[in-house]
Amino acid sequence: MKNFYDLTVIDGFDVNIHLGVESRNKNFELSIHLNDRNVYSDNSHTDVYVTEKININDNLKLNIKLSDIDYSIGHPSIKIKKISVDDIELIPRFTHLSYYNNDKNITSPTSIIEFNGEWILDTKQPIKWWIHEHTGKGWLLKP
Repeated sequence: MKNFYDLTVIDGFDVNIHLGVESRNKNFELSIHLNDRNVYSDNSHTDVYVTEKININDNLKLNIKLSDIDYSIGHPSIKIKKISVDDIELIPRFTHLSYYNNDKNITSPTSIIEFNGEWILDTKQPIKWWIHEHTGKGWLLKP
């Protein structure tokens, strides 16, 4: 009998990231890292849409970094509009499980990034296990 991990149709999951960028301050750099891989880095200051694939057994570690802000001009506002994996919404649904490390020492979970620093969502376990656990669907057996 085949189990969930043996199914051949599963070649990975799409991770979709949508960020809204609003700012009069054009002096900042925005970058996105997925599992320690740089998937976006720019200072174009327009909405960002990124789609990347991860393996079914991969953890999800997503870092969104804002840097080089000139606060004398004003604060940029990066709104995390949606992050989904395999069409399952993670953000805003699980915003409370994120961490925001920034130069203003505001660490409350948020989906708005306004300061030099890094917003992090780290599942610390394979994404499918994490989703099942946090959506109340129970545990998947480990292979």
